[in-house]
Amino acid sequence: MDNICKLLNHVEDNKDIWLIYEVCKGKTMNDELFNVKGEFYQGERVYRVHHSLFYHSIRNNHKLMTDFLRRMAEVFNLFEKAGVVHADMKPDNIIIDYDEQNQEIK
Repeated sequence: MDNICKLLNHVEDNKDIWLIYEVCKGKTMNDELFNVKGEFYQGERVYRVHHSLFYHSIRNNHKLMTDFLRRMAEVFNLFEKAGVVHADMKPDNIIIDYDEQNQEIK
């Protein structure tokens, strides 16, 4: 697979191991799902959320959603088998390479 990010280095201190990867192709899960714009209206901050094509595709395509969930489960299974605990798992830390034309996750 040519879309795998390569591990460049690791740094170990007395309580953590830091894995350093090359820059990966794709966008964060948040960036793939939403475009959020904040603006002030009558003295308050109001957010406008635009749902992306990926959001609509994953919501309406059962096969795509199943594929995404299977891949995430495989990653968590690999973490568990390796004894790795990700201390900050959130959509901003998940990189997705989504092919809009073919509606598939790479």
